Amino acid sequence: MNIQSALKHQYHAALQTLRLAIERCPDALWNHSQRGCAPFWRVAYHTLFFTHMYLQQNRKQFRPWDKHRKGINNLGRTSTAKPSEPVRPYTRNQILEYWRICDNAIDAGVDALDLNTENGTVMTVPFNLLSRLICPS
Repeated sequence: MNIQSALKHQYHAALQTLRLAIERCPDALWNHSQRGCAPFWRVAYHTLFFTHMYLQQNRKQFRPWDKHRKGINNLGRTSTAKPSEPVRPYTRNQILEYWRICDNAIDAGVDALDLNTENGTVMTVPFNLLSRLICPS
C-alpha cells in the first residue's frame, strides 16, 4: 500500500465514523451547546469544512460548499453574527449532503495532491503537505 492509498483509506474511515455519529446524534443534542462549547452540528460542519479544504493543494484552489455560510466553519461565534443573534443550524440532511460531497472528493483529491510540496497557504506556518494531512494541528 502506498501513502496515497493509506491516506484515502484513513479519510474514508474517519468520514464513515463521522457519518454514523451524524446519523445517530439524538435530536435533542443536535443544536445543544453547553458552557461555550459548539453544538454537535457545528463540530460536524467544522470537521467536514476542513476535510474539504485539506483535500486541495492550497487555499486558492479551495471552493467552499455552495451552502456555506461565512464563519460557520469556526467553532466560535460567526464573524457575521452579533452576540445576541442565534446562529441558524444546518439540518442533519444538509450536513449529510456535505458529507457525501467530501467523501466523494477524497480519492481524486488525494491523488491530485503533491505531498512533497512545501505548502503554507492553508496554514500560516510552512508545512510539508504530507505532514499537514497526517498531523493537521
